[in-house]
Amino acid sequence: MGNYTDYFPAATGGGAVCPTFHFNTSCTCWCPTKDGCAIVHIIGGGSGGCNQSGGGAGGYIRYATSFSTADTGYCVVVGLGGGCNGCCSLMCNATWCMVAYGACCATGGGTAYSTTPNGTNETYAQGGNGSYGGGAVGVFASPGGQGYSGGSLNNCSSGGGAGVGGAGGKGCCRYSDGAATVLGGGGGSGSAANTSYDTYGMYYYCADTSMSGAALITTPVQYHGLFKFVPYWGPGGAVTAAAGCRPACALGAAYAMSMPGPGGGGGGGAHSMSGQDGGMFAGGGSAFVGGELGGLGGRGGYPGGGAGGGSNVQCMNNSRRGGAGAIFVEYIEV
Repeated sequence: MGNYTDYFPAATGGGAVCPTFHFNTSCTCWCPTKDGCAIVHIIGGGSGGCNQSGGGAGGYIRYATSFSTADTGYCVVVGLGGGCNGCCSLMCNATWCMVAYGACCATGGGTAYSTTPNGTNETYAQGGNGSYGGGAVGVFASPGGQGYSGGSLNNCSSGGGAGVGGAGGKGCCRYSDGAATVLGGGGGSGSAANTSYDTYGMYYYCADTSMSGAALITTPVQYHGLFKFVPYWGPGGAVTAAAGCRPACALGAAYAMSMPGPGGGGGGGAHSMSGQDGGMFAGGGSAFVGGELGGLGGRGGYPGGGAGGGSNVQCMNNSRRGGAGAIFVEYIEV
């Protein structure tokens, strides 16, 4: 689900699962082609993983307004997802301007506004922060709140990416008797991810699955008039180890993956695996951070999700990018 643009046409248009207008590239001036009331969703660009840390998500602002074919035009700017920093997205006309800033490294992007949004259909939220997993866009955050943060880790292993409904799972390692790791699952659209612990002994350990956050499935009742262009809200991602126990030194075990749905964060990678890409609005999972074994963090979900951290990567070097920003104009009354 890291490439959610598959759901939409290249620039603008309609369709069964499309917003009325969808901007994924900047436009100097846009003139509405129909009259009516609409919700404008503005999402800033997410940032990439930086020095093992996951990236923050872009800011989010939602504004209810009326459009007319007689309008003189709107300035539309769409921010790119970044390696370290994301870029801002905005829509402005002669009387109002709404801005969703891009994330800055692990810090989620904020917002700016000339007409203060207030209420269910008019709100704003800072993007979720990155930890080792990437942060998520705050589409369901309370006004002035913040999206969920990516999962952290202790010493090694991998953290999950945040979802729109909960934080990414935390990863850690335990070394007292043998090599055992805990993988961070991706936060879902409906809840945060849980962490499942391995059982292990002096020479063998038995790996369990990373526990992903649950799916929301349907849009919350207070938002039923919105997000009609999202086909469903999905769970977070997860990585499941091969069944049974194996020698503690056998790090190259077989793993199966359950990919995140829209709104679900990517699960953390195991050993030499990279982290999973985030679903729509959500953060990517981090790679396994255990020396040279680790891979790349997952890409930030489109739009606005933060990328997961990699193994011993430097800023702009071997780092996955955050999700690019976007603007959706969703007519609710014509």
